[in-house]
Amino acid sequence: MNRNNAQDIRQVTLSVLGPGPARVAIVSADGNSNLRGFLTRKRPDVDVVEVSQAINGWARHARLMASAPFDVIVDVSPRAASRYGRLRDLLFLVRPTGSLVLRDVARRPESDNADARDDFHDILDRLVAILAGDEPEPADDARRIEWDPFQVARATETLEFVGSHAIFTRAGMPALAKMSESAMNTLLELEPEGDDHVVRVIPGQHVRSRAVLRYSGDEPPPKYNLEYDAPDASLRVYHDVVAAPGQVLANDRFVLPDSFRHNARPRLVNSFLDELGPRFANLAFDTADLPKLAGTYYHLDNEIRGHFGHVMTEQVSRMWAWPEVKQENPGVKALMFLNRGREMSGWEYAILAAAGIERDDVLFLDEPVRVERMVSASPLFSNPEYAHPAILETWQRIGDSLASGAQEREWPARFFCSRTIRKRGCTNTDEVEELFRAQGFEVVLPETMPLPDQVQLFRQAEVVAGFAGSGLFQLQFTPTPKRVITIGHARYNAANEFLMASLLGHQLDQVISVPDKDHFQSSFTFDDAREGRWLAEVFASLS
Repeated sequence: MNRNNAQDIRQVTLSVLGPGPARVAIVSADGNSNLRGFLTRKRPDVDVVEVSQAINGWARHARLMASAPFDVIVDVSPRAASRYGRLRDLLFLVRPTGSLVLRDVARRPESDNADARDDFHDILDRLVAILAGDEPEPADDARRIEWDPFQVARATETLEFVGSHAIFTRAGMPALAKMSESAMNTLLELEPEGDDHVVRVIPGQHVRSRAVLRYSGDEPPPKYNLEYDAPDASLRVYHDVVAAPGQVLANDRFVLPDSFRHNARPRLVNSFLDELGPRFANLAFDTADLPKLAGTYYHLDNEIRGHFGHVMTEQVSRMWAWPEVKQENPGVKALMFLNRGREMSGWEYAILAAAGIERDDVLFLDEPVRVERMVSASPLFSNPEYAHPAILETWQRIGDSLASGAQEREWPARFFCSRTIRKRGCTNTDEVEELFRAQGFEVVLPETMPLPDQVQLFRQAEVVAGFAGSGLFQLQFTPTPKRVITIGHARYNAANEFLMASLLGHQLDQVISVPDKDHFQSSFTFDDAREGRWLAEVFASLS
């Protein structure tokens, strides 16, 4: 950028500031631009925050949120590749009627090289057309599309160009900042005077999988990481928060990280929120006049609460802090909500009781509420990203409690967990069951058994087999490694059994069939000519 353009951006910034005190944020290449010094000299009544574009996006987000909203944000970073991402991140940090200034974006780069094409200018052209009413919004709302410019347009009152610079004036559209685990903890450190705080952190660990993995296909199952970094897990306390069905937890500024079951992914998503962008969303309901809950509560809701597999993985993984929270706050209640019509079931209460959460400890609601004090624990398990070794204590504790209630009987050394629901169903289940019966496996439907018996069944077996999925999730409660055979298809890329095996050392022999359709929930057919030979080798290795 030449000297004239540098003068231009300074004058443009001054022009949008207006008279009186103001709060300004600058995003620059290295966090040390000349613009900050210029503004400090020219406008001593202006409070200036500057952050580097080069730091982690969530760290930058936390630092900006600590001072937001801003009267003016100026993006002077020269990095073109992430311009649109920064636009979506920064616009919602500006107060209504405030300004976001983007330096040197009005002119397209002069290049005949197709690889050097700047998609940002295509989007900028669309924004101009949308704001002018020349491009109508599609009938089907595209808010969930990450690059959707209509969300940016909704948050923009006006867009004008001064020289090569763009000035977005923020509309009054509300927005809550999504907070990642790390961003939330950083923000709480930056705002030590508040009542919200981190109680403690379980440090992250680098995990080398203990699983012994074999598979019938030519390629290993996708998303299986033999080494991964399990992130920190935090226990936090919040005050005056809104809790709602679908794991939604928010205050008047943020969607809290406890709202996201896939908390380690770059983009945090919850289907019960109205998406605005990668780091912003809105609640789907009005928070005025919500009922208020006095006292302390433990956030244990789930986006898919009432589904066995999600309870066994996602909710169990957040029960680790309950004993210490209950000891510190004897009157604490675990808070959960009605979800897709699913009431609390007996097996849910059994899992909770095994974790030390009795029925009287549970408050079950069907509508959003405002909570005086909420305690929430990060998950120690998130499929397919990680299983934190610290979850082993919770698995052992719950497993021991459940197994202690099992009936006295002789348990099979080998069993096969069959499946009756159509989702991901095997079209020739009878044939598969007969193959396993011929090898001495007892065919069972775990859901027809009391939960304690299910746990003991898995603990006492030498070989566990079954259709891949939640019917096998009792594997987390076995204190010793098992030989495990799963039957699934190539598009079912969940890694739950693998993550459990990674910590517990199970040996996984995975039969991978061809799905009938190209999607996760497809049915499939076990092909004896294709997969049967490999399975026969597995059977031979058991003797």
